[in-house]
Amino acid sequence: MNSSFFDAVQTFLKSKRIAVAGYSNDNKQPANYIYEKFKNNGYSVYAVNPKNSSITHIPCYRSLSEISDKIDGVMICTPPDAGLDIIKECQQLGIQNVWLHQSFGNGSYNKLAVELCKAENINCVHSGCPMMFINPDIVHLCIRGILSLGGRFKKI
Repeated sequence: MNSSFFDAVQTFLKSKRIAVAGYSNDNKQPANYIYEKFKNNGYSVYAVNPKNSSITHIPCYRSLSEISDKIDGVMICTPPDAGLDIIKECQQLGIQNVWLHQSFGNGSYNKLAVELCKAENINCVHSGCPMMFINPDIVHLCIRGILSLGGRFKKI
């Protein structure tokens, strides 16, 4: 695994207040699993969904700016086009850690979003999933190994 990628992951995971953009009505979406993983491992987690004020008893914020607590990091699990706007909002709010969810497909990866993070000195994890790093189950450990061997984990 690329050490600079690993450093970016560790920097992100030091964040204790995480907003998960893309929390969904479809409980099988990655954002929902990631939200639970963070919550079950001691993080303060905030669901962000621009269309809902709550989903299955989980309060949702329509944007990052609606969250009254200081957010340390944003997990982006949205279509790629939405990621750039979310990172622009992070920039406006002074949020310095973002993670664009991506496993085997494109996920939330957006080249322009990654370039904006680099230009603004925002720590950006642009591949993988936190479930591969926070008390991972055997499936996520295997996926992390496969992606690592395939060279997916590179810091841009």
